[in-house]
Amino acid sequence: MELTTHQKTVKYTVYCLVIAVAGLLQNTPGLFWQIGSARCFLLLPVTLLLVMGERELPAALLGLFAGCVWDLHAAKSAGFNALFFMLLCFGVSAVMERYIRSTFVTHMLFALPAPFLYGLLYWLCFILIKGVDGGTNTLFTFYLPCALYTAVVAPILWFLLRPLRQRLNRKALQ
Repeated sequence: MELTTHQKTVKYTVYCLVIAVAGLLQNTPGLFWQIGSARCFLLLPVTLLLVMGERELPAALLGLFAGCVWDLHAAKSAGFNALFFMLLCFGVSAVMERYIRSTFVTHMLFALPAPFLYGLLYWLCFILIKGVDGGTNTLFTFYLPCALYTAVVAPILWFLLRPLRQRLNRKALQ
């Protein structure tokens, strides 16, 4: 049974609120743990874990929203995060909807490499290509530690977000 328009509105509003809170936690100093120089890219796994199992258009729009939330706090990369999140969420949603069952393992197959892909692309586009002084070292001193930290947090987020997703999607069965 399909969700009603009202149920979809509630569901996506709650998803946007969760994404906004994750953005605040990620981008406000002192609100989320920082290990050395490594910060958790919280928006990435939260958004990916929420959109897995959604249709492509809502997934892409939620990704666009999450990327815009991150871009609001980013000084250099106006639009990069929005584009990256939108394309990633669209692609993951398309693969999940057509080919793969939604399980913990399949969620982790996408959520764990995503921060490494993000860190590498960001580093290439905004550090290495622009020739930032000491930019080569930032891959190993900032971007990879941040990606590793985010990958460690992703399974915990799956367990925290799973009941919310189930509750918002269960309305269709009632």
